Amino acid sequence: LWVGVAVAVVVALAGGLGIALAHPWRSSGPRTSAPPPPPPADAVELRVLNDGVFVGSSVAPTTIDIFNEPICPPCGSFIRSYASDIDTAVADKQLAVRYHLLNFLDDQSHSKNYSTRAVAASYCVAGQNDPKLYASFYSALFGSDFQPQENAASDRTDAELAHLAQTVGAEPTRRSKKKIEANLLGWGVNGFCPLT
Repeated sequence: LWVGVAVAVVVALAGGLGIALAHPWRSSGPRTSAPPPPPPADAVELRVLNDGVFVGSSVAPTTIDIFNEPICPPCGSFIRSYASDIDTAVADKQLAVRYHLLNFLDDQSHSKNYSTRAVAASYCVAGQNDPKLYASFYSALFGSDFQPQENAASDRTDAELAHLAQTVGAEPTRRSKKKIEANLLGWGVNGFCPLT
């Protein structure tokens, strides 16, 4: 009986040694980590649209469209009054929002192109694919300490738009504060992206 057990142990050891030699451990090579899991199907997401930016979850029972102009006084009042409630409803997956930032008051700005530049900056922030960041920047554009007045003696510079984006958490890229020559999603011939 003991001889049979000893033979079985020797055979098992020999088999294990044979397997180890045939398939050596690959600990010397680089280890690859598994890709991060995809976000949940009901996650709040950001999608750049042809005419705006969508922020919300696919399970939100209601989607609204918000149309604003960066120097429009009632638009600023609306955002300052309701942005917090909207953000909470989006985070709770009760509401999705299609933001449409328009530029029809460009000629009412001192630079004659502030609204177009603000729209372009909002698309640049949207390009970072962070729903909370985008909503924060959108709201900040209408802050009482930032939103320019119609027909004012000055408006915001490109550097101020870039600083606002960075203040809410946007990350600048290598080409920070450079004019882009092509249209930025159709907004302006010399669209400006303060973050690219």
